[in-house]
Amino acid sequence: MIRITQASASMNGSQTPPFEIDRLTTLPMNNAIVHPLAPNSPRASRLHHVTLNTGHVAEHELNGIHSVSVCDFLALIEQRFGEVPGMPGFGFALSQATNCCQFILSHRVSELVTGGLAWGPGDGESLWRWLADFYNQRAPQIPAWRSSCPLTPPAMPWLGVVLSLNLGLISRDHARMLGAVERDLALALIQRSLTCN
Repeated sequence: MIRITQASASMNGSQTPPFEIDRLTTLPMNNAIVHPLAPNSPRASRLHHVTLNTGHVAEHELNGIHSVSVCDFLALIEQRFGEVPGMPGFGFALSQATNCCQFILSHRVSELVTGGLAWGPGDGESLWRWLADFYNQRAPQIPAWRSSCPLTPPAMPWLGVVLSLNLGLISRDHARMLGAVERDLALALIQRSLTCN
């Protein structure tokens, strides 16, 4: 079972329309349906990156797991916490379970992003439920946010993030860079999992 910590920060979002889940683990995106992997598939070709505040979904090719920025994280993720490569003052903390991970990105002592990543069978569904509960507790406080999070996660591998109102404490350039940090951290965790198995 994954050990997940309760975050203390408030969240923020935009006016982007929410995504909808058609059926268990099937996610429509831009008029295309992304279906889950068959059980025991070695891995998917894309990472589904969902921002729960807005419903925005991005897809990232998994063949990018050997990029320089991903490799920078590989040496750090064994530590479970540390400074984000190339971003002084920004940190990360991880809590891992079977084929999934919960993480927090922060600046100094301010939590900016709370996220979850699942890449195979294991505790990913309970992580998605926790992430949805985490979001749903905060959403009523922010009128611009979607009203609730879908009950089922997107196809694996997935990366779900909840953005904090604390993003207003950092520059727009740094806030934009965090999306790439989320992706690179996720790809490094998946890469490490593939090399350990």
